[in-house]
Amino acid sequence: DMDEQTPQLPKIPLAMW
Repeated sequence: DMDEQTPQLPKIPLAMW
């Protein structure tokens, strides 16, 4: 899960960024 690499501020998939 790529989301684990991002801060948990916005719970959005990295694909959005």
